[in-house]
Amino acid sequence: MQGGVSVSRIIVAIPKRETGIQIRNLLVRNGFDVIGVCTSGVQILNYADVLEEGICSCQLKDMVYGELRADLPQSFEMLVLTTGRHPVEETAHIRTLSLPLKVQELLEQVRAMEEMFEWQRRKRRGRKSERNERQNQIISRAKAQLME
Repeated sequence: MQGGVSVSRIIVAIPKRETGIQIRNLLVRNGFDVIGVCTSGVQILNYADVLEEGICSCQLKDMVYGELRADLPQSFEMLVLTTGRHPVEETAHIRTLSLPLKVQELLEQVRAMEEMFEWQRRKRRGRKSERNERQNQIISRAKAQLME
């Protein structure tokens, strides 16, 4: 987060719409940019072009978190809410939180996800494109001409 303002867009995906709206309202009150509440994986995939992070129930109406994760862009970060009935494997792009939710834990997890996402974004921007030998020679000649 930059200056307390959210830098990524979040979607809340929970089978019960009312619960999703409550989570969305909590996140918005705490400065996060929530772009939608979905109850199915298909709805989430419709947002896939603009998504960066998500909060997801372990099981939605039409698919489980693993199926959904496989269909989302690689950059998507997912926080899965779990009851313990369905095992959830944490990976580089999947974090978990046990239900019942503790507000402070939820906010801390989402902040941590945003910080990680922002770090990855800065890292991608700072990466220089790799040039081949011919491109390096052209650049060297151009520099030499400019210095003359």
